[in-house]
Amino acid sequence: MDDDTPAPSELLADELIAACIGHLTLHSLPCVARVNRRWRAAALVAFDSQLRWRADPRCFPLRLPIPAAPARAESHVARAGACIAFLRDGDLVVQLVDPAADAVRTLRFAERRPVDGEGPPEPVEACRCELGEDGPFNAGVGGMVGYRREAEEEGMAFLPTTSRHGAAAASTKRVAVGSWQNVLHCGRCVFLLRAHRSWWEDEAITADVLDLESGGVAAVDVTPLRDALEQQLSLPPAGVTFGRLDSNQLIRDEPVRCAVSAADGHFLFHASTQSGAKVAAALALPDHVAPQDGRPRGGRGGGAAAPAVSGGVVFARRWPSSHKIARLRSPLEKPCGEGCLLLWEESAWSAVSSLARGAAPLPAADPFSSRHADPASRPIALDVVLLRARSGVAAGRSLFGPAPRGRHGSVAAAFRYGGVGAIDYGAASGVVAACSLPRKGLPPPAVLVWDWRTGVCLQAVLLHPLPPAPPPAAVRPLRFPIGAQVACRMGAWPWLHGTVADHHVSHGEGGGVYLVHLDRGDSCVVPVDHPDLVRGVAGGEALAWNERAQAMEVAAEATLALHPSGCRLAVGMWHAGAAAGVAYSIGFGPGRG
Repeated sequence: MDDDTPAPSELLADELIAACIGHLTLHSLPCVARVNRRWRAAALVAFDSQLRWRADPRCFPLRLPIPAAPARAESHVARAGACIAFLRDGDLVVQLVDPAADAVRTLRFAERRPVDGEGPPEPVEACRCELGEDGPFNAGVGGMVGYRREAEEEGMAFLPTTSRHGAAAASTKRVAVGSWQNVLHCGRCVFLLRAHRSWWEDEAITADVLDLESGGVAAVDVTPLRDALEQQLSLPPAGVTFGRLDSNQLIRDEPVRCAVSAADGHFLFHASTQSGAKVAAALALPDHVAPQDGRPRGGRGGGAAAPAVSGGVVFARRWPSSHKIARLRSPLEKPCGEGCLLLWEESAWSAVSSLARGAAPLPAADPFSSRHADPASRPIALDVVLLRARSGVAAGRSLFGPAPRGRHGSVAAAFRYGGVGAIDYGAASGVVAACSLPRKGLPPPAVLVWDWRTGVCLQAVLLHPLPPAPPPAAVRPLRFPIGAQVACRMGAWPWLHGTVADHHVSHGEGGGVYLVHLDRGDSCVVPVDHPDLVRGVAGGEALAWNERAQAMEVAAEATLALHPSGCRLAVGMWHAGAAAGVAYSIGFGPGRG
């Protein structure tokens, strides 16, 4: 759409039905022609669920027990975190660390129809877990928060946000003892990959699975998944079939970028190869792990205590370099429930999508394909692939947004400047939604909503005016001048206060960006300028370097959750390393909000 006001429903219906008709063959043209006099009216009915997203947005902030801007740095909380999720009945759950209460709190906001002049719903505390029970908080895991136990016994405590299948806010805490290389939230369980020297060369790869319902921990052999991936990397020489070769004659397509991921009930491993192909495999995790007597143990030093369970390799596949999933070279990830993993390329916010380069022309249903010959005026495009862990099917889309020079240019500018802040896919609603990165003051972000099946942009809205973009910096500046009062994180220790004494110092075999004289009498060297390692103690918003914008921006991250059935989403924005942030509920059209 070329203007800031939402396009009439009839125009969007034209685009949606044209996209659907575009999937038909010419043999269907006579049938389409017979109904062309009524197709617009029929489209309004057929695409009612998508057209609702075109309604005017309603946005209101949620009342949270933490401040919107960081207060003076707390010494007893090593790291703060928060997450949001919708329940099946539409209620919103926000889980966060509240230093004032010295607890992790789970708040529930009831879904209801808005009334004119009425404010947002008041939260109801569904669960509270005291931080002091299991040591200082220092880690966040997927859709839950966790913290490491006291120094005498390594481990992590996990607090699920919702119960299994999202029926209610969770009120349980699960503790596992041990240490692990990777920790992934897999819906009903937590996958804890044990440390290994080499993924490809070690004789065995093992992990622990923590059942969030029962609290049981079991050991899982991941070696079959690794071996299945190895087979996908082994190729015959050109012109030779597999049947004529033994294993030592195969050529290995070396992996160059590897990543571990999680989807509901599955552990996934995917890699880009030297030839440009993509390989991936999924391991099904046990549906239930029986609880054990005493505290569950796993990981280094405690693995023998966890009973072994078998998991099966669901799929192991290879996609050629021409496939859409292979063109995502460094994708970001978002588990989306229903065994789905959303992969997306943030660098694809350019005038021409990487999936469209060298490919077929833009679909006729795309409203920008013929009206924007100038590349500078063409719409932004986000390359997205939905990987289904239960089948190995990977479906890709180029999701087009508003044109930079159109009257929706402010939305395009918000995404072009800093990229995507958060993204989500709703299997029930069939839409993909994304928000822009947080800005100073954490106002509501820009939001884009697409219909997944057709790729049509259903909504593009800027909920708060954009400030002037700062000029790109010639060199990356440091956040704190010499003499500034800061707090430094010393490993597992809490934040320690001190004063910046020097910049860009050498120390032993390495160096750091700050030399800080600590108030307790000694000094430390901060290796990199990151809010997780050093922050100001006077309160207020911290800044961090935005590589995309080449400027200092607010150090905050965004989370986004789609309503399970309605035209509604929630966005949370949380200051890095501080118990501060905001959350917004954004609804479209009449209905619950």
